[in-house]
Amino acid sequence: GFAWLTPPQWQTVNKPAIVAAYPKKGDAIVGMRFIDEKRSIHEIGEEIKNKSKNEEGITIEQAGDTTINSFPAYIIRVKSQDKNQVLICEFVLLKYKNNVVQLIGIGSPTLKKEIHQSVCSFRLAKQEEIQSLKLYELQIATAKGNETIEKLTERMENRLSSSITAVINNRTDKTPFKEGEPVKIVRVTPYQPKH
Repeated sequence: GFAWLTPPQWQTVNKPAIVAAYPKKGDAIVGMRFIDEKRSIHEIGEEIKNKSKNEEGITIEQAGDTTINSFPAYIIRVKSQDKNQVLICEFVLLKYKNNVVQLIGIGSPTLKKEIHQSVCSFRLAKQEEIQSLKLYELQIATAKGNETIEKLTERMENRLSSSITAVINNRTDKTPFKEGEPVKIVRVTPYQPKH
């Protein structure tokens, strides 16, 4: 039920722990994750701010409570500088339902605008966005007597090729299915957000 935008043309990574994006040059990254945290976003943000104050080469440019797309948030902007490199970091904690969303962007100062737009883009998804999402689900189909993989694939709108369907069903020959035989297939279903 939410949307988060990454800069156009950036490569994306979608892992169970984090969703992230980075440019081809690899000189920046933006990421989003949900954290299991009972404290308020203000308490978490203040702790991060206070730890950052003590780090050598870190300058806090902004820190405090804010609102992002109607969500309560805490934002921290820092600059990290050493002999060889200057980096900017924008860190957002956001309250979404009963969760804390953590958004972070790190990169060279030339990418400050792209990073800021991304970490501040978290919002509710529009209905047409939700409706456009499709899931590929592994399902069990029931074969008809003497039905071939090709016919079953067509009848059940199986998204796998006949050869892949044969492999995942441990079939090595072209023998038709028996009546009622279970067959693993992949079908497209509409996404239904959990409420």
